[in-house]
Amino acid sequence: MNISFNGDKVILYLKEDLDIENIDEIKNYLKNIFLKLKEEYSFSISGLYLVVIYEDINNTIIEIESESDDTYDYYDEVDMHLMIENTICLYEIEDVFFKIRNLNKYKIFKYLNKYYLKLEEKIDKVSLGKLYEFSKLKYKNTKSILKYGKEIHLMI
Repeated sequence: MNISFNGDKVILYLKEDLDIENIDEIKNYLKNIFLKLKEEYSFSISGLYLVVIYEDINNTIIEIESESDDTYDYYDEVDMHLMIENTICLYEIEDVFFKIRNLNKYKIFKYLNKYYLKLEEKIDKVSLGKLYEFSKLKYKNTKSILKYGKEIHLMI
């Protein structure tokens, strides 16, 4: 799991699969995440949080954002508003001839002078790690890229 902090927002990029159909598994996972943030990063954890889980065939991303609510300030309690969104993750790449071993089924789109790779199948964790290394993951508002972007067909 990779963790990034963006202001009041914590973004978790999971390497393991999370069964989003199993609400008890999600609750336990999030409880452990909150404890880890409290212990390892000295976060003051209490109050209301908006938790959004984005998932596609290869990625699970969790965004945790504190919602201001004075009701919880005096208690050491956590309440969560949980949303789960199926998304299509795209990978912004510099080179249309970008190639990773074991990456066979994908499409490339050009949108606003940028290139985006869309995976068409589940890939192994090593290949996914290489893809993360050489691209920028985009998981929000990707439908407009797929709708208005031009698909690039390479003749190799």
